[in-house]
Amino acid sequence: MAIANALLTGALFAGLPVWEFNGQQESSPEWHANDHIERVAVRDGSLQGEATGWDPMFVCDDLSFPAQPWQYVVLRIKADIAGSGELFWTGNTTGPYGGFTPQKKTPFRVRGDNAWQEVILLPFWQSEGTIHKLRLDLYQDAKFQIDSIRVESWVPPDAAPETRTAWTFSESDSPWRLHAANSDYYSPPLKIRAKAFRWVTIGVRSPHAGVGRFVWVCDQEANSHSQEFVVKEDSESQIYNLEVQNAAGWSGDIRLLGVHLPRGALLESMALGKEPQGPARLEVVSLGPGKGVQRVGKATTVELYLKNVGGSPAQPTRTELQLPTGLRLRNDSAQKTIPLLAPGQQVKLAWTVVANQPNRYELRVRARQKMLARGSVRFDPAVQFAPAAYVPPPRPVLTDIEVCAFYFPGFSKDEKWAPIRATAPIRKPLLGWYDEGNPECVDWQIKWARENGIGTFLVDWYWVRGRQQLTHWFEAYRQARYRDQLQVAIMWANHNPPNTHSRDDWDRVTREWIEHYFSLPGYYRIDGKPAVFLWDPRRLREDLVQKAPEHAGGDTPAPSSTDLVRKALEHSRQLARKAGYPGITFVAMAVAMNGSRSDLLAHEGYDAFTMYHEWGRATQLGPSPLRSRYQDVVATAPGQWSRWLQAAGSLQFYPTVDTGWDARPWHGAKARVIGGRTPARFERLLREAKAFAEKQKIPRVILGPLNEWGEGSYIEPCAEYGFEMIEQIRNVFATRNPKSWPVNIGPADVGLGPYEYGQANEMLK
Repeated sequence: MAIANALLTGALFAGLPVWEFNGQQESSPEWHANDHIERVAVRDGSLQGEATGWDPMFVCDDLSFPAQPWQYVVLRIKADIAGSGELFWTGNTTGPYGGFTPQKKTPFRVRGDNAWQEVILLPFWQSEGTIHKLRLDLYQDAKFQIDSIRVESWVPPDAAPETRTAWTFSESDSPWRLHAANSDYYSPPLKIRAKAFRWVTIGVRSPHAGVGRFVWVCDQEANSHSQEFVVKEDSESQIYNLEVQNAAGWSGDIRLLGVHLPRGALLESMALGKEPQGPARLEVVSLGPGKGVQRVGKATTVELYLKNVGGSPAQPTRTELQLPTGLRLRNDSAQKTIPLLAPGQQVKLAWTVVANQPNRYELRVRARQKMLARGSVRFDPAVQFAPAAYVPPPRPVLTDIEVCAFYFPGFSKDEKWAPIRATAPIRKPLLGWYDEGNPECVDWQIKWARENGIGTFLVDWYWVRGRQQLTHWFEAYRQARYRDQLQVAIMWANHNPPNTHSRDDWDRVTREWIEHYFSLPGYYRIDGKPAVFLWDPRRLREDLVQKAPEHAGGDTPAPSSTDLVRKALEHSRQLARKAGYPGITFVAMAVAMNGSRSDLLAHEGYDAFTMYHEWGRATQLGPSPLRSRYQDVVATAPGQWSRWLQAAGSLQFYPTVDTGWDARPWHGAKARVIGGRTPARFERLLREAKAFAEKQKIPRVILGPLNEWGEGSYIEPCAEYGFEMIEQIRNVFATRNPKSWPVNIGPADVGLGPYEYGQANEMLK
C-alpha cells in the first residue's frame, strides 16, 4: 500500500482504538471524568461536560495496543472558550499517578469558537512499548463537546525503513503530509545513523512569517526532539540550516523526521549533511543604538549586526543607512560595505549620528534595492551636569505600594557576558558589559532603582552543602556608598542536586542568614520580620524526608514531609528570635497554586507565596510551543493573579509583573521566546498590577527579574530601551508630582565609567 493511501486509511492499521460517542447516556463507559468536570453526558453524538474545577480530565483505562512513533491521535472537539489541553499516555500503570508523568504528554489547543475542529496530536510514545492508559486534560471554565477520539497511523505495519538522506517535494506531491487538519510533514520509517550528519537543511516557501520546527525521533531516545527556526515571508524558496550535531537526542539511529511549518507554508526540500548547504543568507541580529542613552546634540553610534546563516560565503555587499528628518550623520558616510562573510560569521556595521531634538527615530538600512533591516534610536533631552567624582546621590521617589524586583547576580566575570554580546548585542547595559562586583556599579543600580520607584531587590542566593556561589553582588552591596537606601532580601535559589540538603544543613543555612544578612541595615522585612523567599518548597520537602534519621533507619516509618518542613521553619524562627529578631517571614515561590497546595504550604509554615515569572496563558496562546507574545502576558496575567489569590487560603499572595523572556543567549534554538515586549505594554501590565493590589489591599507588588540579561527578563537601563522600561514604574506607582522626579542620567552624563571588566573608571569615549 502506498504511503499516500496510508495517510487516508489511518486506524485500519493494527486495530488501533477508535471512540465515537453515540447514543444517550449519563457518561462514557470508556472515558471517566474526574470531579472537576460537571454535567458529563453522551448526548447528540458527543461526549459533553463543563470544566468547573482547576484540573479537569478524562481517563481511559484497560487499553493494550502497540506504541509506534508514526501513530497519531485525532481529537474532534469544540468548546465555547479557547484554551490548551494535554494528552497523557502510559504503558506503566504503577506510581503515584497511575503511571502518568509530566514527561509523557502532548499539548494541544482548542479554538473556542463553538465550531468542530480536528486536533492532531503526535505523542511519539514508542518508548512505552504498549499503551495501557490515556488521559485527556482539558481547561477550566469551558463547555466541551468531543465527537470522537481516534488513534491512527500513517505507516502500514510491514513498511521497510528507508536509508535516503535527501528529499524534494512539490505542491502537488507531498507524501509526507499527515492529515488534512494538520500542516505538518512526517517521513516514512527511516534508519539513518545520526552522528554521520551535523546539519539539516530545509527549503521552505511561505506566504507569511512564522515559526518552523524540525522534529526527529531516534531509537536511543524516548519521545521526540525538536529545534525551532524563524520562517521568513517570501514568495521564493528560503533555505534554513540547523546545526543538530550537539542537540539533545541526536544519537543512535534516526527513525523518523518531521517538519512543522506555519499555516500555508510549503516544504520544498530537506537534506542531512556534514556542512550547511544552499546559498548565503544574511540574517539581521539587531539594528539600534550602541549604548544606553543618546543625548540631543551629542554624537552617538547606531549599530547593525548581521550574520551569514546560509551555506555559502556571502559576497561583499554595499549598504545604505536611511535616516528620517531630524537625524543626521556626523562625519560619516551613509554607505557601508558588508565584507565577505563565511557561513556562520557575524559582522558589525556602525554609523555616527546626531539629533537636534528629542524623539524616537526610525532607522532603515537597504542593500541591493531591498530593505535589509529596520530599527530605531531614541534621543533624550540634553542635560547639563558638572563632572562628578562618584555616582551622584539617589533622589528616591515615593510609592504607596511597595515595589520589589528580583535580581540575578549572574555576571561574576567577563566571560558570562559573551553569549549576550554575540546573540543580543542590543541588550548592552548602560553600564556597559559591567563588572557586577564593583560597588560603584551597585551604587548606580541603587540610584536608578530608588529614583524610579523600586525599593527592594530580592537577590538570587545559592548554597549547596555550605558551598556558595555568585555572592559577588552582595559583597559589592556591602561596600556600596548608598547601600542603606535600597532594601535587599534573600531569594534562595535552591537548585541544589536532589538529596544534598538535610535538617542540619538547613540550620547552617539559617545561621548564615542570621549572622551575615539579617544584620544589614537595609535587610527587607515583612510584618517586621526579616523575609526569606524560597525558590522550590517541593525540593526542600523531598530533601528533608530523604535525610531524616527515621527514614534512614529502614523499618521505622518516615515522618510526614510536611511536619519535617514545619519543624525546620519553626526552628529557623526560634534561632532568629534568639538572635534578637522577631522571627522570619517565609515566602514560597510557586509555579502553580490551588487550594490543596496552598493548605500544604500553610501547614508547613510559609506565610505567603509569589512567582518568579507570571506569563498568564501566553504560552498556551502563542503561535508555537516556544514562541509566545508579550501582549498575551498583559492580557491574561491579571486573570491569573485573581486565580492565585482565590487559591491562597490563609497565605498572603503577592502578584508578579513579568519583565519578559527570550533566553536565546543561554539556550539558542531550544529557547522559549516571548516577543513583542514594549515599554507601553509593560506600563499597561504595571497599571493592572497596581489596580489589583489596591482593590485587594495587597501591600506589595513583585517585578520579574530586573537584569536576567541571558534569559531576556530585564528592565535595567540598556541600549535597547534606555530608561524607558524602568521609568514606567514611577509613571505608575510614584505618588508625587512628576515635576519633582529627578532626571534619569547615566555615567557618561557626569563623566564617569565605563565599568566593563578591565576598564573601570575610564572616561567614556
